[in-house]
Amino acid sequence: NTLLLNQILLTAQRPLDPKATDYDFGFKLQLMYGSDARYTHYLGEGDYWINELNQFTPVEAWVIAHTPWLFSGGIDIKAGQFVTLEGAEVIDPTGDYLYSHSYIFNFGIPFVHTGVMTVSHVDPLVDIYAGITSGVNTTFGDRNVAHPSFHGGIGLNLLDGNLTILGTTHIGPENPNTPANQALFNPSTALRYLNDITTTWKINDSWTLINDLNYIRDDGFKAEGYGVAQYAIFTVNEWLKAVGRVEVWRDNKNFFVAAFPGNFDFVNVEHGFPSTAVFAPAPTTYFEITGGLNIAPTIPPGTPLLKSITFRPEVRYDASLNNTTPFD
Repeated sequence: NTLLLNQILLTAQRPLDPKATDYDFGFKLQLMYGSDARYTHYLGEGDYWINELNQFTPVEAWVIAHTPWLFSGGIDIKAGQFVTLEGAEVIDPTGDYLYSHSYIFNFGIPFVHTGVMTVSHVDPLVDIYAGITSGVNTTFGDRNVAHPSFHGGIGLNLLDGNLTILGTTHIGPENPNTPANQALFNPSTALRYLNDITTTWKINDSWTLINDLNYIRDDGFKAEGYGVAQYAIFTVNEWLKAVGRVEVWRDNKNFFVAAFPGNFDFVNVEHGFPSTAVFAPAPTTYFEITGGLNIAPTIPPGTPLLKSITFRPEVRYDASLNNTTPFD
């Protein structure tokens, strides 16, 4: 029963020229203020600045260089803080079709990374991603949870770009280096694997299908999570889209899915600090079905400050498929 200011995003950027055949350079700086910032902090970087519902955090801060090295399309090298490669949904809402997020987005993939990422454009059909990060949602300075990790994958661009498949993984130690964890395993060597395959098929001008397959495993706590989300987007006309999503996601040891009512609960759990986070009473298979609209009325030419506006009403239903009561 509270109105939420989810995000105000301020972005300054110079993207790479996608047609560049020689050296090119770019950058991106994106800052967020709002209630969503509670969940997208880089640990150790302002995550305890504001004990309020609305918080401040950087989302991205990186520089990038395109080089004509090795492959026909060259290699892009990015360094700094950037959003993850994984998943069908993103933090910046202009890149999503629905207002609410999937279980995969919330619990099955990272949000942000600090490190170096390379993209090798092998040919027009294949891109190879490979990078080193400090872990999931971390910075180099936060030694409680920051460990060298691998992030990368393979992207396929098929049917003249109408069919794209991006398979990605993030592998590294992610559990906090706390005495409680040390009594169970070595937090510096127990790996967490976050794997995702996102397929986008633009069938024609009216229909687009997106499929998100997800599997994650934590070796320290012997926990697994896995599931699938299927999206369908129907373009009615230039200002109206109808969107549907159906998802099933299994938290096999009641380890990943939780509610975080406190302003610092999410970052406290990531740090390994005490919190008021609420986990389900038992391992649960989650189901959600969501339907919504994207309504983007035409903005009259010459309107000051406003370039576009999109309204995204939706209806969503969540349930447990194995008779547990996570929503109580």
